[in-house]
Amino acid sequence: MTPWHHRIYIIIVALLVAAFFLPACGLRKEDCSAPDGSVVVITPEKIEWAIAANTTLPTDLQDNWVVKVTYPNGTPMPNACLRIWASLAVPSTYGTFQFQYYPKDQVPNVVVNSGFAAQTDENGSYTFSTLIPGGTGEFSDNIWAQSGANLGSASYNITAQ
Repeated sequence: MTPWHHRIYIIIVALLVAAFFLPACGLRKEDCSAPDGSVVVITPEKIEWAIAANTTLPTDLQDNWVVKVTYPNGTPMPNACLRIWASLAVPSTYGTFQFQYYPKDQVPNVVVNSGFAAQTDENGSYTFSTLIPGGTGEFSDNIWAQSGANLGSASYNITAQ
């Protein structure tokens, strides 16, 4: 074999090895979206805080939320991809509250922008938190979670009494 043929042979073998092993290393993107007809539920379905009229929150508030994804037959969907957002969450112009990637007792936590991506655990659940900073006044918003074409929502409010 000539040196030129030897180089071509090595390149072909390297490409075949890469084509065989790289998909197993996570470079192949698989669809992790819930199939049509699946159910996405956020619990609690409503969190509402009350403040006195013409006042604001005296301190920060943190709340946990759980997104549960189930297949159309009702069984939990592990590793379902999620997109979570709200119209008044940071980076909205209003920036009324902030999403946090982990539950509120996770230290340190990671702040994320509205529209962040997450994935359910082996039980089809994902828990995140929100932070409303002290000094925030009345607001009303919906939190949305989506997997594929399936949507779930919950309401989030501060109301004056």
